[in-house]
Amino acid sequence: MAYSHKQKQKIWKAVNRQYSTGKYTIASCCKAQGISVTTFMKWDKLLAKPAVEMPANSPESDEKSVRNIESYEAAKDSRREKFKGKLRELAETALEYHLKLQEFEEKKQSGKLDSKTGKVKVDKVEVTKKRKDPNPMLIRFTLENTDPENFKTKQVIQHEGENPFIALMKAAANNLKSKQS
Repeated sequence: MAYSHKQKQKIWKAVNRQYSTGKYTIASCCKAQGISVTTFMKWDKLLAKPAVEMPANSPESDEKSVRNIESYEAAKDSRREKFKGKLRELAETALEYHLKLQEFEEKKQSGKLDSKTGKVKVDKVEVTKKRKDPNPMLIRFTLENTDPENFKTKQVIQHEGENPFIALMKAAANNLKSKQS
């Protein structure tokens, strides 16, 4: 199907807007608009070019074809930022979960299979209270990265006088000189 320039712009903008939400792939956005990804990419090259790069008599040279918020690159950037926000939120939730003491009950059932009904008849239910302690490495990581002034892993060793390693090197050099002479 041949599309007019305005139809191309409309479809191109719709694909970019939908893609920038971060909920859909570029392929699904194109499919929803009835075009292929290849067609969309060709249109993106055509429609996203600044007007100054196009001939003055070109139908694409109007001001709407200048790269703007509807461009594919802008849509990718928007999607990337939303994704980073989601990842950060998930990471913080996971971190919070693993930094807390987790207490839970584990149930263990034992019984016999009833040959007539084919069901298991439960004789005994054991309930065991269990706990999962916070991960000490995560605690250390969190403290070092949220309060680096008070929680440092870098050790500072202060000494006075000459560096003992340099003194050893000098002694070894003097020893070599005395052996050579």
